[in-house]
Amino acid sequence: MPDPALLLQVCPNDNPPFGDICRYYQAAAAALGWETLTVMLEPRAPTPDPAFHYLGRDLSRQLGDRLRGRRPALTLCHRYRAYRAVSASGLAQAPLVVVAHEYGLLTPRRRRLRLRADALMRRPGPRFAGVSRAVSDELAHWCGHAELLPNGLDLARCDAGRLTPDQAREALALPAAGFHIGVVGRLHPKKDPLLAVAGFRAALTRRRPGAPEPDAGMRLTLLGDGPLKPQVAAAAAGLPVDVKGFVADAARCMAAFDLLLLPSGDREAFGMVALEAMAAGVPVLCGPAPGPRFVLGDTGLQFDPHTADALADALVAARAAAATGALAELARRARLRVEQTFSVDAGARRLAALAAGQSPVER
Repeated sequence: MPDPALLLQVCPNDNPPFGDICRYYQAAAAALGWETLTVMLEPRAPTPDPAFHYLGRDLSRQLGDRLRGRRPALTLCHRYRAYRAVSASGLAQAPLVVVAHEYGLLTPRRRRLRLRADALMRRPGPRFAGVSRAVSDELAHWCGHAELLPNGLDLARCDAGRLTPDQAREALALPAAGFHIGVVGRLHPKKDPLLAVAGFRAALTRRRPGAPEPDAGMRLTLLGDGPLKPQVAAAAAGLPVDVKGFVADAARCMAAFDLLLLPSGDREAFGMVALEAMAAGVPVLCGPAPGPRFVLGDTGLQFDPHTADALADALVAARAAAATGALAELARRARLRVEQTFSVDAGARRLAALAAGQSPVER
């Protein structure tokens, strides 16, 4: 009896969110009846995942031992470093797809020259894919064509582990009452948590339509650590703001929030945290960054321009929409979008298309 088809995926490490992304593709491959070999070039998580293989410097020998002569139906290289490692091993075989999770994968000139040299030598080159349309379009500028291969979620796994709103607020030591706004992610300039605090401060002074005074029931909670933590804490002093620091598996606590805020600037390439909120039935508000807007489609709230005043107006409007039930309807449509576009079944269809040499998503 022949072996099942094999998905080989190679990733630099299992730092968030890459561990979850690789587990998502394992589930998508399993839905096709495939096996998966997931290779991390270095261990990073505090507890290594037994479903992953952590290889050392001798990638060629170790990977060859694990493949045992099997030819993968598809190889996914998450980020360029993974592609270079597979290419240098001599085990790279088509179909091979290099997945860009951020902007700039082909910006370095030396990478483009290498691809050109491979083409001149008639060596088979990889296909490239971006996790959002903006990333895919940037890749296509350099390589002529790039696929669209968005990240996704194993909804069954997420739903089984998620806390209820009351449980999540208790776990985060948040008040049971109030309108809770969450910001989840690294406190890093790219994520712009300082804009979240500035916009929230401005929103506290504004009245909702028909309300006699500004809303005193709003609270802002930031889950995450990073270089801007001292500045964020200083900016939040005296406000109903909680800076909680890093929370392991924060997606389990997503239902603690009435609204998830993504204040990121235009370098945000995707938005896994938006996807996790949508799956949890939590409405999302994002700025003009094309990555999160791609994830949300027409199922989220947006503020533009990327300023504290525009954010404050959007927060006040979101609070008003919650009172009318409009936010709940938005959240319902967002969950449906996850099921249709970012589910395991959707991922399985994309893997099958790539393995067959086809485009996985209509552009």
